[in-house]
Amino acid sequence: MLSYYSNLAAKYGGKLIAYYKNSICLVIDKEHIYKYDGEDIYSEKFYIVDKPHTRYREGFPLDSLSVEIKSNKYYYDLESSKRENLGVIYGFRDFFIRSLNDYLKSNQRF
Repeated sequence: MLSYYSNLAAKYGGKLIAYYKNSICLVIDKEHIYKYDGEDIYSEKFYIVDKPHTRYREGFPLDSLSVEIKSNKYYYDLESSKRENLGVIYGFRDFFIRSLNDYLKSNQRF
């Protein structure tokens, strides 16, 4: 995967703009399955570059090729507090709140 995407970036000038289109599913039981793939849980746009960072994390090969657009720095080189705040945490949180509220409303017994 690392080789494929670094070669693809090299083919197009050394970097490509990318983002992750995330989705999530919460299964409570057979009758209550909640799915979501809205834009609020997509990652921010970033560069996939042709030269991997020296750091490599098993299971996350594209992290070595990921560069923040704004700073033009590898995510691995950003301050740890900034890295922790990146992402779609609120979108995921809101999904769980909506799903659990819907579940509770559908199971109210009067």
